[in-house]
Amino acid sequence: MLTSSVAVAVLIAVHLLAGYFDRWRGRWRPLFFSVAGGVTVAYVVMQLLPALSRSDQTIRPLAQQFLPFFERHGYFLAVIGIVVFYANANQIARSRAQQVQLAGEDQADRRAFATSMVLMSIFNFTVAYSLADPRDPDVRPIVLFVVALALFYFVADESLHSNYARDYRRVGRWVLASALAIGWLFGSFTELPASVLALLVAFFSGGILVTVLGQQLRPGPSRNVWGFALGALGYGLLLMLLQLG
Repeated sequence: MLTSSVAVAVLIAVHLLAGYFDRWRGRWRPLFFSVAGGVTVAYVVMQLLPALSRSDQTIRPLAQQFLPFFERHGYFLAVIGIVVFYANANQIARSRAQQVQLAGEDQADRRAFATSMVLMSIFNFTVAYSLADPRDPDVRPIVLFVVALALFYFVADESLHSNYARDYRRVGRWVLASALAIGWLFGSFTELPASVLALLVAFFSGGILVTVLGQQLRPGPSRNVWGFALGALGYGLLLMLLQLG
């Protein structure tokens, strides 16, 4: 429990310090965020997506109530996650364009903010709940999991701060930090059905990919192809070496 509590505290700290990192304007900023995005993509593709095939047996009894004649429910849920997060990104882009015309500020509106907070809060709850469960193989080794998630939070927080600067500083980061704490407490003292947790992990695997790749594909000088490649390939090789060991 001590290890998982420290891990959750690290992730909470990333959210709470997000506003300070936004002031970082040095030349290393694009490299850092691109490396972070690369590490996150490598973790999802090499750790979470393969876990979907293993968890399909867990998901199947619940999923077949809705799709009784289909297989690969975990992968289908990942596709649903991609669609939902893409729709959220599109909602944000349209809202920002409307706000520029109506109010002269390049920020998304409260409706888009609420949608983003709901999605990220459920994601954070799932992450912290998984960390509190010592039997969950998808978060082991825990150090690699926390590193990948912390770097993803840097990328996600940059996006959230860009889209909702005032609301995210005042409210959003505290909501997301609270979701982590609640998820950890819930996981420490209660137990969700394994099928429900597997459904959430599958859904958010797709969402993570959309968030990271959407950030890296945005035009502008704040992206670094070599940094993304370094993060993705370096972290991917590390995961392969650990599997060999």
